[in-house]
Amino acid sequence: MSGGRASSVNIALGISVAVIILFAFTASAWTGPTASPPNGNVDAPINVGSTDQVKDASLGLNGLAVFGNAILSGLSRYLNFGSIAGSSGYGFRDSGGTIQFKNSGGTWEPLGSASGGSQWTTSGSRIYYNSGNVGIGTTNPGYKLHVLGDIYANGGWLRTSGSAGWYSESYGGGWYMSDSTWLRAYNNKSIYTGGTVRGDGGLCIGSDCRTSWPTSSSPSLVCQRFAQDFSGTFSQMSCPSGWIMTGGGGSCDNGSLRNTRSAGNGWEMTCAEYGSQNRLEVVCCHL
Repeated sequence: MSGGRASSVNIALGISVAVIILFAFTASAWTGPTASPPNGNVDAPINVGSTDQVKDASLGLNGLAVFGNAILSGLSRYLNFGSIAGSSGYGFRDSGGTIQFKNSGGTWEPLGSASGGSQWTTSGSRIYYNSGNVGIGTTNPGYKLHVLGDIYANGGWLRTSGSAGWYSESYGGGWYMSDSTWLRAYNNKSIYTGGTVRGDGGLCIGSDCRTSWPTSSSPSLVCQRFAQDFSGTFSQMSCPSGWIMTGGGGSCDNGSLRNTRSAGNGWEMTCAEYGSQNRLEVVCCHL
């Protein structure tokens, strides 16, 4: 009987000591606010309630799902990837209202055009751009495709359609076709080569076309250059009767030659400015 009473006393004493220690620990760990309510209250924790909350410090997450709109408030905000934040990192940023992007190791550049996307349209394996000009090596293209430098076709053709062809913008000549028979010199430019001109089907001077050279018993081909000086801006000269025009040219005394070309069985030229010592020449041949 005395042993059971002693055990009850020990248990009661142990509980009393534990309560005293817990009360002392609680009293020493908590300090009430010193300001009058509601000042001194602690910030509300992030919760699942429907009230908006603002946290003026960083928040670390292993994942984030947004069901609705998201706003990066303020100017010059960054959405970085990796471990570096701000301008030194890479990702996206707001640069005074312009969205820019930066690849790792790259520089900040505008994201697309002012309309918010690329000017190129992708359709399957094709990409196209139907308005404006495209420049390669130039920031101010003046043509549909403006290349500052060489164009190289490796095993392919440079194709044109219609009567367009190749044109030398510097000298006003070139090559083109206006029918299925003749390859023509643009602006009736003369052809000069240090090599050989060959025609397996024949050779024509004007309307006189031949398939073989004259034999030794045939008359010799005689060619002569005729010239005339003139004043003004335009002149024309024809070959004598029985002669065939084979070429021509001319010069303006002030260097303002606009064009020179064949005209019937003769040659003509135009100067851009009035001159008093202009010269027109025509080459004529006969057998």
